[in-house]
Amino acid sequence: MLDFFRKSGMFTKLYIIIYLLIMFSGSTIIREQVSNLIVALVGILIIMTIGGKFGDSSRINMKDKVPVVIILLFSFFLLWQMVSFAYVPTIVWTYVKRYLIFSLMLIFLPKIDLAVCAIKFSKYYAFIVACSIILSTVLTGSKSGGLVGDYQAGGMMMSISCILFLIDYFNDTNQNINIIGILLSLCGLFISGKRMFALIVIFSFVIIYFFSEGRNKRTKFFGGVILLIVGVIIMYISVPMVRELLVRIATLRGNDTVVTSGRNVLWEKATEIFDKNKLYGIGFGAFQTYFSDHYNISGIQAFLTHNIYYGLLAETGIIGFTLYVFFMLYSIVKSICVWKKIKQMEEDKIKYLCRYSILMQLWFIIYGFTGNGIYDANESFFYFSSIAIMLTLENTIKKDK
Repeated sequence: MLDFFRKSGMFTKLYIIIYLLIMFSGSTIIREQVSNLIVALVGILIIMTIGGKFGDSSRINMKDKVPVVIILLFSFFLLWQMVSFAYVPTIVWTYVKRYLIFSLMLIFLPKIDLAVCAIKFSKYYAFIVACSIILSTVLTGSKSGGLVGDYQAGGMMMSISCILFLIDYFNDTNQNINIIGILLSLCGLFISGKRMFALIVIFSFVIIYFFSEGRNKRTKFFGGVILLIVGVIIMYISVPMVRELLVRIATLRGNDTVVTSGRNVLWEKATEIFDKNKLYGIGFGAFQTYFSDHYNISGIQAFLTHNIYYGLLAETGIIGFTLYVFFMLYSIVKSICVWKKIKQMEEDKIKYLCRYSILMQLWFIIYGFTGNGIYDANESFFYFSSIAIMLTLENTIKKDK
């Protein structure tokens, strides 16, 4: 991997730097500066691709235009919101620029080796982040996100880290580093106390098992279950945050307020806003300001909806909701179809990327029920890059045929 990076051209180095910057920025004080730098770097990569100067590491999507068209339509819909009626036009403009960049990511695609290298670098950087979270928590005695800032960003990062190590755990020969990586990532995740991320990792563990093809995958599955149970018991005894998280998971059968952490109030108000603005919504990203201006509910702080589907309905109405949800469903179904085509192939790199793409898309879709991924540049970048990888695989398959 390091040898590939050293011998690669400028395009490859910039692409991998973007991946690492996304992971490094988290919720740190340099996050805004990093986001601006990422936009600039993506622009440079696109110019390189158009010029054909670094075409050995990238290709233009010539096959499936549907995802690109949908996101472009969504971007222009947001632009129309901004100039016509958006409750907070300046906020909408921020997202217009972001989604135009994402649409370009679906046109100018990374090649196979580049995508694998970027993900592997991310995996080992996540290993360092996990260590920083644990060390910082031990030293301070409180929740920490280590190198990525606050504990919520750390929880997000560690859930992705768990998935990356689990993919290799089922399909790799170097098990020691994967087992250590899983345990460290789980510990970092439990420290965050983020219940949904923990549940997504459990779900991903089962999905990875079914998408794996190793000779000993059943043994690895039960070994992983035992490893998880033993790890949780040890952390339950030694780390107070783990006890807190397990209690929160146990309350999933409790009353609505406990289960949703008060989010049900936000969802109710999002539904009310949608009822008044069914077709177009109030403007993308405007829920927090609208909520603050129109509702005064004791104990409920004005924030994002903590559910991207309620958020889309309230802020973009039926039109925006339909465009975005169709994009998500189309992409995940297409990815599964690509997997069916390649699962008989001998090329391990292609299978690895397809597993990664499907799992990252599922991560984003499931987290959307309690999170705000469509508003977060980092989380959205991981999501759109996973779809770009799926398009790369589809283009590769059709080219080979």
